[in-house]
Amino acid sequence: MYKTDKIYDPPGGQFPVPVSLKTPHLALRCNPALIPFLPDDNDPTNPSSGVILVDALVRKTRIKGAEPLDAISPSQDTELLVNVYLDGKNLTSGKVPLNGSAALPFSLSEISTRIEPYDLTCTATLSSSPRTFKSIPAHLTYLPFPDASIGSFTKLDLRTGGLLVKRVNDLKPYEPIFPVGFYTAFGGYLDGNFSVLEDLKHHGCDSPVVALQLADDHIGSVSMSSVLSQAADRVPNDVSVQVHPVPPFDNLTAFDLMVDKMEELGLWLMYDMRW
Repeated sequence: MYKTDKIYDPPGGQFPVPVSLKTPHLALRCNPALIPFLPDDNDPTNPSSGVILVDALVRKTRIKGAEPLDAISPSQDTELLVNVYLDGKNLTSGKVPLNGSAALPFSLSEISTRIEPYDLTCTATLSSSPRTFKSIPAHLTYLPFPDASIGSFTKLDLRTGGLLVKRVNDLKPYEPIFPVGFYTAFGGYLDGNFSVLEDLKHHGCDSPVVALQLADDHIGSVSMSSVLSQAADRVPNDVSVQVHPVPPFDNLTAFDLMVDKMEELGLWLMYDMRW
């Protein structure tokens, strides 16, 4: 707070204000819908097993990679014809609304898995202009399956900005996860009381409940059952969450038993590395 009798300097900030432009500019963006794609995303019978997200942003502020638009006819030029290239080879194409977005499908069968990312670029044209607009460089990752001993993948879903997870050796589809778990004390609580994990499982924390941060005294003063029931009424029903054991983990034997129990129950673990 500032006192009226004190002189202060405007706080400013580290974020630059975008430069205003007199004419509209087009910023073309192309990104894979998932990072990474994996072999189990590929359905050979589905020509749309992969998706490229294309944004055609029209702004009067300076954005990286934006190019000025020529004089266009609003009645004619409402769409862009976009071509998508992977390592310089045509992958897919389609129409994208000017100042809008579109999802352009392609088949993962057309490309091979590899460790190195593919270079992803797009070009776009308007019907009334021979000019070609180019996207800023991006990448598409299509990885082979890891060794079974490594574990599972977590994916970034750029359609929603969320994370997708799937358990090891599980044939079920990927599911959204909220990457925050219940703060649950380990020493003196979880290390000798696995019924807490069973209670969490019973109330749906392996799938439909978003985590509520519970302090230790909150857990002690309010029944976990009532807190979880209240939380379940307020959160999405299609998001998985995690249990967040609070370190230090002085008893590693008890920690291993806890992790085994969580795996048995199908609960996700948020591993805290603060200690």
